[in-house]
Amino acid sequence: MRRNACSCWIEIRFVFLGLALIALASTTCRPAVAQPPASQLARQDSEQLDDVTAIPEFEFETSFSMVKGKRIGQLDVTLFIADGLHGYSQSDLPGQLPTKIVVTPDEQLISVGEFIPDRPPQRKTSSIGVTEEYEDQITWSARIEIAKDVIEQELQIGMVVSGQVCNEEKCTQFDRGENELVAEFHEYLTVQPVPLSGSSIANASSTLTQSQLLTCLGMALLAGLILNAMPCVLPVIGLKVMAFVKQAGENRLRIFLLNMAFSAGLMLVFLIVATLAAFFGMGWGDWLTKSIPGSVIITSVVFAFGLSMLGIWEIPIPGLGANSKEEGLWGAFLLGILTTVLATPCTGPMLVPATAIVVGQPAWVAYLVFTCLGLGMALPYLLIGIFPILIHWLPKPGPWMDTFKQVTGFVLLGTVVFLLSGFSGEPRSKYLVPTLATLLAIGFGCWWIGSASYSTDARKRRSAWIWGITMIAAGAIAAFLILGPPRYELEWKNFSITQLNEKQAANQFVFVDFTGPN
Repeated sequence: MRRNACSCWIEIRFVFLGLALIALASTTCRPAVAQPPASQLARQDSEQLDDVTAIPEFEFETSFSMVKGKRIGQLDVTLFIADGLHGYSQSDLPGQLPTKIVVTPDEQLISVGEFIPDRPPQRKTSSIGVTEEYEDQITWSARIEIAKDVIEQELQIGMVVSGQVCNEEKCTQFDRGENELVAEFHEYLTVQPVPLSGSSIANASSTLTQSQLLTCLGMALLAGLILNAMPCVLPVIGLKVMAFVKQAGENRLRIFLLNMAFSAGLMLVFLIVATLAAFFGMGWGDWLTKSIPGSVIITSVVFAFGLSMLGIWEIPIPGLGANSKEEGLWGAFLLGILTTVLATPCTGPMLVPATAIVVGQPAWVAYLVFTCLGLGMALPYLLIGIFPILIHWLPKPGPWMDTFKQVTGFVLLGTVVFLLSGFSGEPRSKYLVPTLATLLAIGFGCWWIGSASYSTDARKRRSAWIWGITMIAAGAIAAFLILGPPRYELEWKNFSITQLNEKQAANQFVFVDFTGPN
């Protein structure tokens, strides 16, 4: 038995040895192939890599155009996507890495609007989530405003674009932060640039048909009516409701005049906004939301009105004070102005399409559209002025009015918080603290004025007003001088090797701020 086992084991070893010899013979007997040297192999690999990158998966093209004779224009960023791939929209959705476009801060650029795609994306749903995709090519456009005396042909606008292109198997991310894209002047526009509001009507024809105009006017009328229910407007509408209640016992002529005065205040602001849109290319609310001084002023006014509703001080205009006996025509007119000014930060349904269509149209179209907006917002007050019997549907005067007045004061303070939320991002965030300090000064000044408002001595009341206004002015000036951003500071830009080389070639000093890896 042992002899047989050993013999079997020897036979198996001989079989494996024979197979190994056959494999070795087949390897050594193959025709010899000349192998290139290592340097040639490296060169071949480089050539193969060049062949791959010769057909890129994506490319960018950037440029900007201007309206001749004006400081407004349009910045375009086009992404060319290879066949079989797709890019993504700017939306932050669970199934995609969004495309982000950030313009490099430059003192030659006054403002840059929101980037708007030239067509809507294809919305898809898969197991990984919802995506918004583009194929072939997609162009994003933003409205720009350049500084005075800037020569457009010499202006270069830097930007950083990040995102990715994908197919069903893989994704390729791009981040042009290391190699900053630069947009140069392309041409003069024959139509107005895209609006800051971001409406797709921006590329509409410069000629409107009669049906299009009538549709737009109808939307404007309805959008103005809906503005009365927006959060920005509701607090001041509360003041008007109280005025309606007080009007219940007055004659029809006075009720009519008061509501006409209120509506006139509304219309005045809408006509001013129409002028800004027709001749300065500003969209709805741009004068407030894009202007830091405008934001500070309106926030301060609303805060002062809130303190008045809480009984801290008395506004010396009939109908606007916390303890006013009756509403005056001047007070109704100013209240109409304030109501419309507060409405400008809000964007109600159909408001954007109705106002964006005025871009590229004659001035009379802008005035007509904004007049319809104003009439829509003033419609309830015009109806009450014409039909005073509608006032009797409201509750009768009583103690509830004091509670309503105080609640309105707190709602106005909530509106202040809403307005302060707009002080986010650079450079607006630098003005948040000085604005808060200004509100503190306003509060102290209003309290000082209110402490003497019930005095029978006219001299004391006049002195309180002088000191109160002085405190508010001094506090506001000190807040922005001490707590505001420095008047002179270094302008930091995203790192660009091209700009660094240009500065060094011009023998200019360059400070580079860098940190270690995260």
